[in-house]
Amino acid sequence: MLALIIYLYIGSLSEANERFGNRDEIFDRLLDLLSRHQGLFDVCLIHAHCTLADGEVMLENGDVSMPVKISGTENCYPVSWLPSGEPYEYTTKPTKIPPPSLFDESRALTRDVEVLGLHYNNCPGMTETRIEWTEGRKNCTRRLTEEDRDISAVETQWSLTQEFKKKPKVRCILYCNTTTTRSGAIHLGTQSHHKVSS
Repeated sequence: MLALIIYLYIGSLSEANERFGNRDEIFDRLLDLLSRHQGLFDVCLIHAHCTLADGEVMLENGDVSMPVKISGTENCYPVSWLPSGEPYEYTTKPTKIPPPSLFDESRALTRDVEVLGLHYNNCPGMTETRIEWTEGRKNCTRRLTEEDRDISAVETQWSLTQEFKKKPKVRCILYCNTTTTRSGAIHLGTQSHHKVSS
């Protein structure tokens, strides 16, 4: 029931995207914090693609995340958390829970942005960039390809990357296709909607 209540108050993609300003400054603030946790946790834009019914959670299984009724016997682990520490999305693979200090420091560094959460990264240092789209109540992801370069999309997840002999940085690893996403409409003048590049 708590998962449903939390998810009901999560805004749409366009709402979250518009509220996330000062991105370079925010990522500069988070760089050291993410580095201290060896890239085990990413930063994500908190948004919902669909609504949940009573007893459902958003459950990621491979490349698909969708509402599933949980009876308590399934493999279900938190994968995405609000700044306050409550999980709002789950996965079938075991994860690690961020320590309370990570939530505390992250909230302090992003206090002026209320739409950034934490996401467990089971492959720290992963360089593959992915794209997400919606089919009904399913969120599907796959590797970003050259054919995706003309898709209008929003950056929704950022990871700590360490390139050889270069300073670590935070870069986008997941784009969300705005043409298939609930309330993902493009607003003229919003710079964070753009064509993706593979």
